[in-house]
Amino acid sequence: MDQGNLSDIQDFYKEKCVLLTGATGFLGKLILEKLLRSTEVQKIYLLVRRNRKDDPEKRVEKLLECPIFDGIKRISSECLSKIIVVHGDMSLIDLGLEEKILKNLVKEVNCVFHTAVAAKVNQTIVDASLTNVRGTGELLNIARSMKKLKSFVLVSTAYSNCVKEEIDEKIYDLDVDVEEFITSIESDGVKGLEKYKSLTEKWPSSFTFTMALAENLIKNESGKLPVAIVRCSSIIATNLGPIRGYIDSCHGPTGVVIGVGLGILRVFYGDDDKVGDIVTADYVINNAIAAGWAVNEYKDYDKFEKLYLKDKVPVFNCVSSPNNPIKWKTFGEIMDKYGKESPSSKLMWYPYKIVTSCLYNYLLLKFLLHTIPAFILDIVLLCVGKRGRISGFYDQMEGYTGNIQYFMNNSWVFNDSNNKELIKGMTRKDRELFNFDHSDIDWESYLEYYMKGIRVYILKDEMNTVKQGQKKLQTFKYLHYSLITLGCVILYLFARFFLKMFLGIFFNV
Repeated sequence: MDQGNLSDIQDFYKEKCVLLTGATGFLGKLILEKLLRSTEVQKIYLLVRRNRKDDPEKRVEKLLECPIFDGIKRISSECLSKIIVVHGDMSLIDLGLEEKILKNLVKEVNCVFHTAVAAKVNQTIVDASLTNVRGTGELLNIARSMKKLKSFVLVSTAYSNCVKEEIDEKIYDLDVDVEEFITSIESDGVKGLEKYKSLTEKWPSSFTFTMALAENLIKNESGKLPVAIVRCSSIIATNLGPIRGYIDSCHGPTGVVIGVGLGILRVFYGDDDKVGDIVTADYVINNAIAAGWAVNEYKDYDKFEKLYLKDKVPVFNCVSSPNNPIKWKTFGEIMDKYGKESPSSKLMWYPYKIVTSCLYNYLLLKFLLHTIPAFILDIVLLCVGKRGRISGFYDQMEGYTGNIQYFMNNSWVFNDSNNKELIKGMTRKDRELFNFDHSDIDWESYLEYYMKGIRVYILKDEMNTVKQGQKKLQTFKYLHYSLITLGCVILYLFARFFLKMFLGIFFNV
């Protein structure tokens, strides 16, 4: 890095101490890598909880084995010494931090990036609330005591207000006292939700609802803390770096792409003509880093004349549809094209899909194309002495796809004027280093790398097995169309038989 020619954003983060939550998640690890590679931060505290297998140190050790950190290791492995692991848990009071660690964070931290959220599709509202809402509140309590705090950025979802058709860059009031809601959850658990039922039922998932609550907690810090919110829509692979097409998360459209690409998912409930608002992971984290800088720069009215909002929390909608929309139909066609050009060697059947916006058609087709084949295969497996798991596999796939069906059947009008003003306020060098302008993306080219990224980083299927995948594809294609032909012949014979029987009964033919 050129020490004497730092950009504005690089200069802001120079020698700063950063606290990052959610570092082991998809976005968190990308923020960590970007800060290490493109800025001269002094330290990065990673708040990491123990999971069932590993302690926080072991989890970070595994995290750094991720291929996105290979470039840093080659150039300057000393950067990794800036990482300090902190034992904590977003679902606990005071984040489960030891008093000594807590005092150290309060004394040293300048910038906070909050990306740790409970986003699992099967997460209960109670569990999601403890992490996404109370956890955010606990982090804000700590931030209020930070003596050197310059910025606090919450990475939220653009669908936190999906109950509205038009979504502006502002925090929408909810008809609920957030602190009272959390108290009710803490004391009564699921029973505490009953009086909020009319509100919670409006949202399609616990994740979107609880993030709306978390944003309202942030709103209470207006004029008190240098806070900002970056909302992102459906996140998929990186576009430019650190590796083009990198992805390791099955959330959102990726789960559907995997299911269709492997020949498992054959029917989907959605509207192909709706615009799919998808964003690239590297642009999201660049947006968050730029927002952290901008929060500290609001005093510069010439730079952010239209963006500056006194005593209000700046919100940035990181979305693609206002400037570079792509319909789900186009998205699907491109993914089908590249999926068949370099099919996975783990292919399970010939990939094809039927998309319908009619719920009754979907339920019928799902029964015919998912339930019946899975039932037959389970019986076959049991007959040969193996435990049948195909039905369970489809249930798991339903979990990945069920949540996105809501978003494929609806569309929203997003306002991203704050983000446009933020880009205008950045220097040319910063716009190159921390690009998040989705209008410059060529979807055809990008989605090719996205498909390859799924193959390599999620399916763990290297590109040198493409020929093997192509052979499988041709075999399954032959079997697929053979079965269709056989089915048509059987239907014809049945129809002919019943027609003859009908004519014989009523017309003595």
